[in-house]
Amino acid sequence: MAESDFRNSKRFHDERFYAACAKTPFEPEEIFQAWARFSTLKANQVRRQVDLNVEEAPLTAKEREILEAYADVQRILEPTPRVIEQTGLIDFPVEVRVASETRLAFALELFRSARRKVATLRDADMTVNEHRAYAAYQAWLQAYLGTEEWTRACEQLAAETMPSVLALTDETFDEAFRGYPAPTIVYFHNNGHADAPKRSLRMEALARRIEPYGRVARVNVRLQQGLWSRFKVGFKPEPLLLFSMAGHLKSMFSADATVDEIVSWAESQLAIMRAYLTRPDKTAKLHILRGAANG
Repeated sequence: MAESDFRNSKRFHDERFYAACAKTPFEPEEIFQAWARFSTLKANQVRRQVDLNVEEAPLTAKEREILEAYADVQRILEPTPRVIEQTGLIDFPVEVRVASETRLAFALELFRSARRKVATLRDADMTVNEHRAYAAYQAWLQAYLGTEEWTRACEQLAAETMPSVLALTDETFDEAFRGYPAPTIVYFHNNGHADAPKRSLRMEALARRIEPYGRVARVNVRLQQGLWSRFKVGFKPEPLLLFSMAGHLKSMFSADATVDEIVSWAESQLAIMRAYLTRPDKTAKLHILRGAANG
C-alpha cells in the first residue's frame, strides 16, 4: 500500500494507535502496512471458502514480527486470575505439569501466545491448550461486554484519561450551565470495550489549553441515554458541541480535528454568535434546554 493510504486512513489520526506503536520497535506506517496485509489475507480466506479464485502471497517473516509485536501491546481486556478460574482457563484439556502457584501465569501466557498466532494467521499452529485458552477467553468476553461491571470499567478509564474534563450526566447537565459565564465544549463519547474514548488525549490537552477562558466537559452516551436522545448524537462520530455564554449551540463532527483546529473552530463560532446577538433584529435565543443542535 502507498504512503497516502496510511495518511488517508482513520489510524493516521488515531492517538491510541500511535500510543501502541510507541511501545514497539516499529514505525506506525510499518505497522499499518502489515495490518493492511493481514486484513487482505483474512478477507481472502473467506473468499476461498466460497470458491472465489483469489491468491495472495503469505505474510513475510518481517510482517509476522511486526504483527506479533503490535498484538502484544494492544490494549485488551486480558483475563484476570478471577476470569481464568471462572472460564475454566486453568483446567487444561491436556496434562500440563506446572506448579500450582504458576498455573495462572501459565494460562495467561497461553492466551497471549494464541493471540499472537491469531494475529498472524497461524491459527492452525495453535496447540490444544492454546485453543482452549483462546476459546474460553472469547466466551467470557462476550458474556462480560455490556454488563454493569464492564460499563463501570469503561467510565473509570475515561475519567483516568481525561482528569481535567468535567463529567456530566442526565441529572447534572442543566445545573452545570446555570450561572456559568464562559463557553463550554462538550465531548459526547462512547468507550470501546478496552479503550479510552477516541479523542481522550486531545480532549485532556484541550481542557488545559482553554482553562483560562472556558472549559471542556464530556458525556458518556452509553450511560447518559437522556442526553444521547436529547442532542441527537446517537449515530454521529463522537461529536463536539459548543455552548456559548448565551446558550447558543454549534456542533462539530470531525473526528480528525487537532487541538489547534478545535480551538480555531470554537473561537470562530463564538465570534459569529457574538455578532449575531448584537443585531437588533435577532432577539430570539436558542437555549440549551431546548436540546437542539445547529450544524
